Amino acid sequence: MIPVIESEVSQHGWMTTQEFIDIIAISGMSPGPVTANSAILVGYSTAGLAGAISSALGILLPAIIIVTVIATFFSKLNHYPVVQSMFYGLRPIVTSLIIFAAISLAL
Repeated sequence: MIPVIESEVSQHGWMTTQEFIDIIAISGMSPGPVTANSAILVGYSTAGLAGAISSALGILLPAIIIVTVIATFFSKLNHYPVVQSMFYGLRPIVTSLIIFAAISLAL
């Protein structure tokens, strides 16, 4: 998402490349997701508080809606044995992916 934000910022001329790099650095040091932090800071630097609020809604609202829809469907399907078996089968795959990521970061 950061390259998408960068292309929008550069297309519209909202800030210089150095200002955007500074925003990414600040976003990386701030708690929370870097993408959301950088979008909010870009919105704030271009349009003040209204820009920060609209960019926060624009970056967070789609994910919230998608997670809510998926959770609604999952809660209706969770009691079926086939669905429970599928998630039980995914456990070793997810575990191995986490172990692979940890090993990759350690080396």
